[in-house]
Amino acid sequence: AVTYRLTVVVLGLFTLIAGMLAGRRQLQGRAQIWAYYSSRAIRILPPFAIALLLFCLSGLLHWSDLGRALVLKPAFDSQPLRTLWYINMLVVFYAATPLIQVLGRWLSKRLPTWMDAASVLVLALAAAGLVISRIDSGLDPRLSIYFPAFALGVLMSGRLLGAAGDEPVLGSGTAMGWLAVLALLGIGLSVKVPGHDLESSLWSIPLATLAPLLVLLAALRGIRAPSLPLWLRTSSNASYFLYLLHRPILKELKPVIAGLAHHQPAPELLLFWGVAIPVALAVAWWTQRLYDRTARALGIA
Repeated sequence: AVTYRLTVVVLGLFTLIAGMLAGRRQLQGRAQIWAYYSSRAIRILPPFAIALLLFCLSGLLHWSDLGRALVLKPAFDSQPLRTLWYINMLVVFYAATPLIQVLGRWLSKRLPTWMDAASVLVLALAAAGLVISRIDSGLDPRLSIYFPAFALGVLMSGRLLGAAGDEPVLGSGTAMGWLAVLALLGIGLSVKVPGHDLESSLWSIPLATLAPLLVLLAALRGIRAPSLPLWLRTSSNASYFLYLLHRPILKELKPVIAGLAHHQPAPELLLFWGVAIPVALAVAWWTQRLYDRTARALGIA
């Protein structure tokens, strides 16, 4: 009841932030769009390919999944990847970013001033996801569940990033109060869905969109210092590679930890948190740093 919903909110938060960062620049014209696609491809696809290889070597994926994943097929053939489905999905979302911005600009010029183009478009995209998921049973339903959060991040990027400045744009007490009510409503709508079905039920869309927005705004209200703490910068820098690599690393460490803890649950849990997770974070940070340096040395970063 708790952990499955927490997973949906956390993944929604990842997706919202990804959209917010993707939408920092308004992409207009072929040159800007091509530069955006090139930078995203360099940042995401080579590490994704390496992770796929490690998943196959560790037995977490079949070798037949490798080719399918590289062409993004698992998001559309009802056979999503274990763990790496999220990166597969995110690539699709990044590809849609210029279109989201075009639709947002088009709507903002045609809607009455009292209507918010971002809200209208996100509602329309959520409705479209409902319809498409009903028609196409091969589509990974998580694309429909998390796409509104990504689109919201893209469309509200300026306002969300402004909320971290000296004059919060979206952080007023009244706005936060109404958003909290809507987030609670989203949680309420998910109550009818069993935990293990949350990532396939479209009743999760409000939970994956509204609760992450509330969490992000609450966090941004507290960011006023000129620099972030070291632990936050380190974990942020390592976050992408940590998502890619944590499963193979933990799979290899699991029997070692089980032996050290003599298969007792409490010591195993302590060792996972005290040893395995820090090891995974250290490896992720180091590989991200190595990848960045390699990309710069090759002149592709």
